[in-house]
Amino acid sequence: MKKMIFTTLLIVFCCLSLSAQKKQAGLADEEYAMLSSILDGISVIENKTIPARIFADGKEGNSFDGNVSIFRLREAMPNLSDETVKDFNSKNDKEYALEKKFNINGEYELISDDEISKIFYKAENLEKAWESFRKKYPKSGGFVQFSRVGFSSDKKQAVIYFTYSCGSLCASGDFIFYVKEKEKWVEKGKVNLWVS
Repeated sequence: MKKMIFTTLLIVFCCLSLSAQKKQAGLADEEYAMLSSILDGISVIENKTIPARIFADGKEGNSFDGNVSIFRLREAMPNLSDETVKDFNSKNDKEYALEKKFNINGEYELISDDEISKIFYKAENLEKAWESFRKKYPKSGGFVQFSRVGFSSDKKQAVIYFTYSCGSLCASGDFIFYVKEKEKWVEKGKVNLWVS
């Protein structure tokens, strides 16, 4: 009898642990709200976040991998707080799946890495890949990828790594700094890491 009760408790505990892990794995509602305000009008979004990092020790990192030195960011974002950087770094050590929780004007689709790979990495050339993309998503100007959002504790400032791809010679990756003013997120600084 004791063995059965213990087993039942263990199963219940395991289920609770798994559901708690599941809940922690996604983005918070405040993150979806902030992202929605900057994604308005975007119709194709990769369905996971990009790991990114802000280094405090002067490491620059490869400009294509979402790594940047805090010293480079400070030039364009002098008011970016250390706590916002700390929050950004703590969230961006791995990828996170996105859910269809964006509140933006118009319809949008979340597309997988596999889909992007099929279109872009298995094509004969980039122009043909973009033709395929435009056939499949005729209302879209391209697709976006982004990191998790780093917030200050009062949720008044935010920083994000954001990439936009719209053609064979039309893409960029930027760190963008936002401040909340009158309940709206306003861009206050940008550092471009790469452009095509």
